[in-house]
Amino acid sequence: MAAVLAPWQSPALMLRLLISLTAAALLISVVGASAAAAQDTDERARLHFNSGTAYFDAGEYEDALREFRNAHELSQRAGLLYNLYLCEERLGNLDEAVTHLERYLADADDVGDRRGVLETRLANLRERAEAQHEGTVAPAPLPEPDPEVEPQPEPPSDSTTSPSPAPTRDDSGGGGVPLPAIIALGVGGAGAVTWAAFGILALSEHGGLTDSCAPTCSSDEVSSLDTYNLLADIGFVVTLAGAAAGVFLWLFLDGDEEEEQVAVAPWFTPDGGGVVARGSL
Repeated sequence: MAAVLAPWQSPALMLRLLISLTAAALLISVVGASAAAAQDTDERARLHFNSGTAYFDAGEYEDALREFRNAHELSQRAGLLYNLYLCEERLGNLDEAVTHLERYLADADDVGDRRGVLETRLANLRERAEAQHEGTVAPAPLPEPDPEVEPQPEPPSDSTTSPSPAPTRDDSGGGGVPLPAIIALGVGGAGAVTWAAFGILALSEHGGLTDSCAPTCSSDEVSSLDTYNLLADIGFVVTLAGAAAGVFLWLFLDGDEEEEQVAVAPWFTPDGGGVVARGSL
């Protein structure tokens, strides 16, 4: 016959609790390592983006394309598809330009009022690509839309100007909670629900056994209590781990760094003008 023991009086339950604590520590370390890796990826993407902007400003479109492509592969931010489209068009790769502009219009969340203008431009770009394949005269390229900055007068034909400094997008909702912190806090919340639910069940079961068979309950009779205690302990540990990881990530990850800042700046040459998406990742 087995006595009904409180969780802290049972060596087996204490061992399981220790195992749960170890698992929680591993969870925190894994979350921290993932957050550090995400920060490193974002920083590398930002470096490629800045290099691509500098190359584009200098008219070195092949190098700009390479850097923007690297930034997109690292960050997977849809806004960079617009930059890829611009580079491909400058290089005369019209099929690739069409593909990037189509994906930008389909995936980007910040198209806004530019959608109608860009869809018109996409239709023009498709006609030019088809004419390029057929060897016929292509329609003239449309000027780039510029809804976010005031237009500037075109300079004399014997000079060129570099793009004006890009305005940063107003982000009044700054200071958000980083996604890894939200995930960790969510895990902690789920652990708290588990802890509370099975803790109540364990207390109820313990009271029932105390009234019915304590202190001579059999192992089978106390098996449900052991299970409830174990699950409550695991929920408690997950609650602590999730809360600790969430607070840590909230404090040490800047939610604003997760946001992509993109602005549109104009450029002018003797042959025409346009805009390039500029800003920071």
